[in-house]
Amino acid sequence: MTKTAEKSFGFAVILLAVYLVLTFGMIYAHGVIAPSFSSKGNPGGDFGVAVAQELLPDGVLEAFLNGDGSMVVIATGNGYGGLVEFVVEIDSDGNYTDITMGNNSETPSIGGRVKDPEYLKGYYGHRDPQSVDAHSSASYTSSALREALELCNQVFDTVK
Repeated sequence: MTKTAEKSFGFAVILLAVYLVLTFGMIYAHGVIAPSFSSKGNPGGDFGVAVAQELLPDGVLEAFLNGDGSMVVIATGNGYGGLVEFVVEIDSDGNYTDITMGNNSETPSIGGRVKDPEYLKGYYGHRDPQSVDAHSSASYTSSALREALELCNQVFDTVK
């Protein structure tokens, strides 16, 4: 390598190192604090801070506390085909405001019925997972939802 090429290479390495040092904090914060979904319960999109993993019970994948006291919790329950993920938004009083069924191995024509938005809306404004009857023919998946909601309540009570 010529002296000019060596200097250019060295300069490029230094620039890259400076860039990484300056942007590491932003990249790290984005990966830890900002989840990839959007919150209907928090139109500003500010997810606040991630709840420490040590505070999360088994079955809760992630939880985020918003500045207004609301939360977004990703929790699982045991369904017919295995674990079923739910993204649950909770207002500052602990009531469910939005529920989305995520990754699962449930039978789409049976357990998949639980992800019907009209069924899930029955839980909105409540804090009791037993407040809505199990979806007919989808008792295992309904049970998974209730299990996930109980875990969400535990996280809410622990953080509050």
